Amino acid sequence: MILTSIAEVRNYMLELSRNLPGSGERFSLVANRTELLSEVVQELKLPSKYLSIAQKNRILGISIGFFDLSPSLSSNSLEDSLLDGNGSDSLVKMFGDNSLVAVACCESNPICVASSVSDHPDVVYFLDTMSGPQWNVCEIADDFEKFILLAANLHQISFDFEGDLVGGRDEMAKCCVLNSCSPKQAAFWDQQAVMMLA
Repeated sequence: MILTSIAEVRNYMLELSRNLPGSGERFSLVANRTELLSEVVQELKLPSKYLSIAQKNRILGISIGFFDLSPSLSSNSLEDSLLDGNGSDSLVKMFGDNSLVAVACCESNPICVASSVSDHPDVVYFLDTMSGPQWNVCEIADDFEKFILLAANLHQISFDFEGDLVGGRDEMAKCCVLNSCSPKQAAFWDQQAVMMLA
């Protein structure tokens, strides 16, 4: 069943945490209303749709497959994680695009949103720092909520279609259609599905 809301993702991850004793905390995306410090929001120019998700869910230290929902894993608060992930020596700053804000990561690659003052605020990007000497940025979702939905569906597909590459890719393609992915976005998620199912 394709996950179509954050509530469904929460339920999926809760069930996952019950089946993986000892690692439940990292998979427990739970509703948790909190207010991010306005100084951090203003300094990083965090866009509205990202803020909506971050302030309604506990995302610090939470993982969906290879995707961590905060940029720095050693921080005690989401604000510290965001500041660390966007500091002067961070990968996103080294890349040199001031319109990107690191809000999550995939292994050592930052997942960024376009800032509130950019031309396309909230669009999510994958900053590939590991594939070669030239770093590349790839658009992967229209906003952070859709990113979470796509990541959770990818994770579910990796279990439901284990050993069935064709079926898994077809299911991921359906998820991309439901989330209005552009061809470039869909290509990224198809590549992720291939890696997860291979």
